[in-house]
Amino acid sequence: MKPLFRWIIGGVSKQGLHVFKESIIKTMNSLGYDNFDWMVCHNNIDKEDLRFVKHLSPRIVLYEQKWEECAIPDFCSTIKNKDGTSNDCSKVGGSLWKVCPARMRPEGYEIISDNDLIIFSRFKEIDEFLNSDKCLLLKESSAYFGRYENYFKQSEGYNSGFIGLP
Repeated sequence: MKPLFRWIIGGVSKQGLHVFKESIIKTMNSLGYDNFDWMVCHNNIDKEDLRFVKHLSPRIVLYEQKWEECAIPDFCSTIKNKDGTSNDCSKVGGSLWKVCPARMRPEGYEIISDNDLIIFSRFKEIDEFLNSDKCLLLKESSAYFGRYENYFKQSEGYNSGFIGLP
């Protein structure tokens, strides 16, 4: 079974849509069109932009994300902080929506990528991931976990923009 490469996209500007076009073209070319199945999980994107995405490649399968499929119930409109104050979840929810649903291909390898991440050439970590039972995670100097920050070590610097699931 081929691994699944899954982009995620919400409502973006026209410039963001053109960056996404470059992501699709360059990533598919770099990883090999026939080496992966390709999917775009989308939400809050207008029909014209969705048609634009669909016409980028006949190999792309479109999937509309639904919160009901989220592994963690995330429907609240406010949350309580330790000090008793409240926050609007839409502003501090983190990036859980990126893995909603959690898996599209639980029986195989799956890579989830932000729409603005462009792969110009295949890198060894992808092949190492595809030959292991370990996750593939991007790291950087800072991280944003929203209301889920207590579940992660801040020093780890995980980034939800590129995730590989075995």
